[in-house]
Order: sequence, then C-alpha cells, then structure tokens
Amino acid sequence: MADIFLSYASEDRDRIQPLVAVLNAEGWSVWWDRELVAGPSFDEKIEAELEAAGCVVVAWSQHSVRSRWCRAEASEGLERRLLVPLCLDYVRPPLVFRASQTASLVGWPEEQGDIDALLSGIRECLGDRKDRIESANVPIGSRKNVDRSVTVVRFTAAADDGSSSYASGLRDELQGLLTGYQELRSIVADTRGPEACYVINGSARYAGDRLRVRIGLVRTSNHQSVWSQSFDQETSKGTRDLSELAAIIGRTVRFQLANDHEFEAIKRTSKSSEAADCLCAALANNYRSNQGGDADFEFQLANARRAIELDPDLKESYWLLANYYVFARSRLSTAERTRLTQDVLRAGLAVAPDDPMIHMHVAYARLIFDLDYDGAEASLGKAISLEPSHPKVRWFHGLLGQTCLTRGDLTQAKDHYRRALSIFDSDARIFAEYARLLNIAGDPRGAIAAANLGLNLLDSGLFGSFLRFEIIRARVALGEGAAANALVDDELHSNGASWFSASMLVRTGRLQDAERLIAGIEKSNVPPGGYRHMAMSYTALRRRDRALDALRKAVELRDLYSMDTIRVEPSYAELREESGWRELIAFLEHEETEGRVRNSQTVGH
Repeated sequence: MADIFLSYASEDRDRIQPLVAVLNAEGWSVWWDRELVAGPSFDEKIEAELEAAGCVVVAWSQHSVRSRWCRAEASEGLERRLLVPLCLDYVRPPLVFRASQTASLVGWPEEQGDIDALLSGIRECLGDRKDRIESANVPIGSRKNVDRSVTVVRFTAAADDGSSSYASGLRDELQGLLTGYQELRSIVADTRGPEACYVINGSARYAGDRLRVRIGLVRTSNHQSVWSQSFDQETSKGTRDLSELAAIIGRTVRFQLANDHEFEAIKRTSKSSEAADCLCAALANNYRSNQGGDADFEFQLANARRAIELDPDLKESYWLLANYYVFARSRLSTAERTRLTQDVLRAGLAVAPDDPMIHMHVAYARLIFDLDYDGAEASLGKAISLEPSHPKVRWFHGLLGQTCLTRGDLTQAKDHYRRALSIFDSDARIFAEYARLLNIAGDPRGAIAAANLGLNLLDSGLFGSFLRFEIIRARVALGEGAAANALVDDELHSNGASWFSASMLVRTGRLQDAERLIAGIEKSNVPPGGYRHMAMSYTALRRRDRALDALRKAVELRDLYSMDTIRVEPSYAELREESGWRELIAFLEHEETEGRVRNSQTVGH
C-alpha cells in the first residue's frame, strides 16, 4: 500500500505525472495510476488504497471540481484529517473543502508555484499519522480535554412545525465543515471520546413567515457563552441552502474560536489577572470593530496602557497600542502618531523581539508614515518567517497585498490576497480589500463573489458599507443598474448619509441625490477610506479641484485606505488630465523619498 493517495481527474493526467515524479523523489510511494486497475475489483482496490494511505492529496482543476470520484476521495481524506489539497487551475474547490489551505500549482509543471508548501504539508501529514494512531490507542478515560476542539451537539426544533429536518441537516453540514479547519479538532458528538473545549448548540423554529435559526458557542471549561447569533429567513423567499448557511456559521465560529483561544492564552501566561482582563477587553473591542461592531478607541487605549502598567511582559499590549496610534487619524496629528507609534514599538521589540504581530505593526508604520514600501515588505517577510503558522498570518499577507497595491503592482497584490484567504477565509476585511482590488483590475464578477462572501460574515458597520460599495460598483460595470440601485437604497436606509453612500449614488448615476447628500456631510468626520470615496464622488460631479484636495489630504493624514489606490484607481482617469494631478503625484513622490530617508532612523532598524 502507498504512502500517498493522489486524487485527480483523468483529463489532468499529463500534468499529474511530473508531480508524481517529485513525490517519488522525496522517498514517498504514490498510488495514482487507475489505468493499472481493471475488472470487478476496481472499486474495492481504490477503497483499500484510500483506507491505507497516510495522506490524501487532491488536485483541484476545472475538471476535478465536477468529478464525483474526486469529491468522494477528498471527503475521505478530510474526514480522516489526512487531506492535502492543491489547485492546478484558478478554480474554487467545492464548498466543504474551501476551509483547507490549498497550495497553488497553477502553471505546473512549467511554474513551480507552491510546491514547497505542498511538500511541507505532506510531510506534516505523514509525520503526524503515527502520533494520531498512537493517541487513538490511549484509553478513553485517560484522555485530557483537547485544546481548540469543538463539537456540534444535536440542534433542537419544534416537533410539529417542520423545522426538525432543517435543524438536523444544518447540524450535519456544520459538523462536516468544521472538520476541514486544520487549526481545530472536530469531535463528533454522541460518541465516546475526549470532551471538546467548545460546544456549538443551535435551534430552529418557525415564527410566522420566518424560519429562525439560532446558533451558540459555549466554552465547556466554565460553561460561558463565547458567541451567539440568530439567522432569520423569510420562508416566502425559500429557506437558505443548508450548505450556504453552514458556511456562514462555520466562518463566524472559526473567527470567534481564534479570538477566544488567544484570550485564554493571555490569561494563562499573564502575571496579573487584572492586566489580562484589561488587555482581553481591549482586544475584544478592537476585533469587534474590525468585524463591524462599535469601536471605543479610548477604551482600547486606556486598557492597553493599564495592561502594560500591571504586566510589562504582555506583548500584545504593545502592538494594540501601536494599532491605536497608527489609525488615530482624527484624534492625533500625523507627527504625534508617528512619534507615539515608534516609541511603543521600540518598547514592544525590547520585550518581544521575535513577536510577529509587533513586526507587522512596524510594517504598518513604515508603510503609512514613511511610505517605505520596501521596508514594509521586509518587516512583513520577517513576521511571516518568525511564525508561518501564526493565526493572524492572513493579516500579514493582506498588508503585503495592500503594499503591492500602493506600488501599483496588481498582480502581486492579487497573489497575496489569495494567499491570505486560503489561510483563513473568515475575515470580512480581507474579502472587502480583495473585492476592491478585483474591481480595480476589471474583474466585476470576481469582485461580487468576494464581496458576497464577506457580507455573509459581516453586513454592518464600516466594512459592511465597504463590501456593498464594491458590489454596487461591479453591478454597474456589468450593466445591472436596477440591482445596484436597490443596494444603494438599502445602504441609505441602514446607515444613512456617508461618503460611502455618496460614492454609491454617483456610481449609479444619481448625481442630484449625491449633491444633496454631500451638502449635509461635507464638514463631518471622514472615516478610514473616506477620502477615496470623497475623491470619486467629486470627480463624478466634475468638481475636480475638490477631488484632488481630498487625495492630497489623504496623503497628508496618511489615510491608508485612500492612499493605496491613487496610482491604480480607474475612476481617477479624468483627474489625471489635470495639472493638479501632476502636483499631487509630485507631492506623493516627495513624501515617499523623505520617508525612505527617515526610515534608516526609525524603529526596526
């Protein structure tokens, strides 16, 4: 029996054969040649090889994503936690497999792609197999609570309203989906085994013309609720597909578990319980704000400072403070933000010189304050090299994507955003940034797909508006004006007047409505990314001087979400004909040159 079972579509045989040679060169035996199996024992032979393999490699392509054989074989690998997937084409794997980190071998064998990452994943899978087999032989009663393990208990439903089958199906879909999250251990409920650290419970019931599904996440050590949410559906429009709803819930649970695990680790290691409580409260508010909740920046500032006073070794406090100063555009001058950010990062590096999150914020400082793109990329490269499996590594790749976008390199930016989403597909902010990039690159259908995935995670707050704008922009590009206008009305009803809604109105051609809206918000505070929407709105309204002023202000205040698209935003085509545009670019280039000079004296060198 072979070490590796390789699942692929027969149409891809010529591309698979060179990969088999690489795997054989590593010393692994590979079962892959179905043509050698004939006769009535075909199914049994495949099943036996699949059962005996220590690793299941599936090659997703435009052919294999439609293959029932490949899906079935990949499902077996996923269930046994032996799956190592790769992509031969730019395709989306079937839904249940999208949580697994997937190596890109697009262009193989002419291009090497992520072959090293693929080989590393196979080594880890084959190396861990012995440990899994040995642990399976440990008596049940002697097993300890498994860290970061989760189980889905039976969902409740009213017996007489027809919701029971929906609840049962949703629970089964969710359990299967969680099995694919490599950083978690999914434990099947109702069987003997280790107690899970977290339990997911749920219920479904009809309330009038609505089906109400409620999901909760509970920590078993103290029976505290970590998260709960209702998902209501109008039955007149049909109930949401089970797979779709399970994917939304799964991504949200994954995000919540990552945060809770981090907080528990802080509480275990801190020398002061009060310091840990202050820091966790500040981090929770920060993470909620990133996902659409209300941000209390002064609360974050006060608690992070207090945590450092009580326990100076809590490294997370330093990068959280740096995050506050980096984005405190409306509360501090650029000079104050620069000085305070550098001071706190120096202190953080003295405490934890190898902490990846501190190096990520060094990259933020270099990118935003110094406009030093090479320096930012170097800091992010160091962050990734220090801990490639860090749970927030998707942020490192997301910021690398933003750095490439600021340079004007759309191809590299796409690669980094794809990598970020392949690592962790439960972050609405990354989906929003990727959708923006795809619109700029002229891929409106891709932008809609990415933005909708983000909205499944988050449909409120700043990033909810961000995501809706990108869908509206894409719908207009595709000639779907009615759908775009419906979304604009939805945004206005939900969030009122803002620079986001102003740019939505001009994008759909409702210029008079935009003029009236802008008259009421011109003197209000501008949110992150707001100067970009201000510039796009003024450009469409032929107020080009105002548009150029907005972009210059974005550079002066270091509004990253407005600065990063100056060189590549197609909406600025008319502005580029103005003499003021040359002055803007000259100012930007001057700031970039000055930043590179300053950077030799800043934190991280």
